[in-house]
Amino acid sequence: MDKNKIYIIMQARVSSVRLPAKILKHICGKSILEHDIERCLRIRCSSGIIIATTHEPGVQEIIKIAGKFPSEKVFVYHGSMDDVLERYYCAARQYHVDIIVRLTSDNPLLDPMLVDLMLERFMELDKTRGVDYLANNLIP
Repeated sequence: MDKNKIYIIMQARVSSVRLPAKILKHICGKSILEHDIERCLRIRCSSGIIIATTHEPGVQEIIKIAGKFPSEKVFVYHGSMDDVLERYYCAARQYHVDIIVRLTSDNPLLDPMLVDLMLERFMELDKTRGVDYLANNLIP
């Protein structure tokens, strides 16, 4: 794989409407966010993880969880509460990201091997066709 800076950017906030603070809920003794970060750290092609969070009350818990992991691999960015796209964009700029893997922080069943396969496919397609976006849920 090329020497691109590939980062997992994971949106995370505690003010969920349907299930408030769902990423802080525990499954098997760990928060959902912890499970997500652990799985993301197993993605071989990634340079690291950026937790794109907000300035809302309660965000300290997100920071505390991120702090359990290696500081050279897991970063926290604080941005807009309402504009998720802006949060991703600013996080990517701050960390000089070349390729963004967009993930949510409420998916403890993420498959790291699938993400690696998708990144490898993205790089392959980018060399031949110059792709900008790849997803695993679009029908061709």
